Amino acid sequence: MGSQVQDRGLAAALDQLNAGLDVLAAVGVVPVDARDAVTVIGEVEAVGRRFDAVRVEVVAEVEQRGLHRPDGHGSAKAMVGLVAKVSRTEAGRRAQAVRALRQMPAVRAAFARGEVGRCQVDAIGRAFANERVRTRLVARDGHLAAEAAIRGFAFFDADLRAWVRQSDEDGTRDRNQRNHDTRAAQM
Repeated sequence: MGSQVQDRGLAAALDQLNAGLDVLAAVGVVPVDARDAVTVIGEVEAVGRRFDAVRVEVVAEVEQRGLHRPDGHGSAKAMVGLVAKVSRTEAGRRAQAVRALRQMPAVRAAFARGEVGRCQVDAIGRAFANERVRTRLVARDGHLAAEAAIRGFAFFDADLRAWVRQSDEDGTRDRNQRNHDTRAAQM
């Protein structure tokens, strides 16, 4: 394929990834039996998770180094959305993950190893976006990494949402107060 990336080491790594995917596509992912299917699903998922972590890392590097500015992009999120041809929502998820993972090294490492999936990272990113629980969430970094690695997504997400509701004592009051403050009845 021949990568156009300037850094030779990175270009070689990308070429190897592409060659590996070509081999995988040629061999096919046809499990021998049900037990093998479980193994194949797990292996392919771990590789996908690791690659998702690399995608998020690209956003982090572009943002940290300001590489979006020379081309006139307002943010790394905008640049990635345009160049990668992904939705604004997807670019936003990646940017939100960057912000959370920057302060949560255990989750970041588990994600990079393929132990934690993109869905779990997105859920953690949503919780991290809530400023009222952020400090307590970051303090639970190791616990969240361990839980995300062993629990199914639905259970992990439900527990995390419940924890956010319980930890965000002012969330409902703030929303109600905001509704009260912005009322404008006219006759």
